[in-house]
Amino acid sequence: MDIASKLQFLNRYDEALDLYRQITTKDESNAFAWKGVGDMSALLGDYQGAVDAYDRYLHYRPEGMPHDVNDYIALGMFHQNLDQSATAIMCLEKALSINPLSQEAHFLLRIETEYKPQVIVFEGAIEIEKRFKEPYIKLAATHRKYGFFDKAPEVYNKAFTEFGRDDVEILSEYGELLVEE
Repeated sequence: MDIASKLQFLNRYDEALDLYRQITTKDESNAFAWKGVGDMSALLGDYQGAVDAYDRYLHYRPEGMPHDVNDYIALGMFHQNLDQSATAIMCLEKALSINPLSQEAHFLLRIETEYKPQVIVFEGAIEIEKRFKEPYIKLAATHRKYGFFDKAPEVYNKAFTEFGRDDVEILSEYGELLVEE
């Protein structure tokens, strides 16, 4: 495990993952090796592999070991990356039951319960009727409100394409974004 941890620290995730998997092959109940498999899988973009490994980690965790809020935050994030919103919400709620003051868990839960539904509504409104400015402006504002500043300019550029670069209302909103950055 020490070598795998060192490889992980050196950002040699593929090699660390291989070692963690070797450990789980020899000792299927090694919870910490499963956690390593999950962490490395996530870092390599295999979120389903990360979920599967974390499920085993939580199953084999030593009895009496206190639950860690970060484990459930990580699991929630893996589910978010798989677009499994309901399961992500359950994991994040579990994290908050462990530590109700976790700002990270609160933020991620707001992403699932507030941000994503708003984005779906505004993107749907734009698809249905492209000639109204309000959904573009509200979508960009939603991205800004939740800290996704890189996404707001994309929305404004689509609005400029639809309504022209001289639209005062869109220019005003876009100007606010530039001031925030």
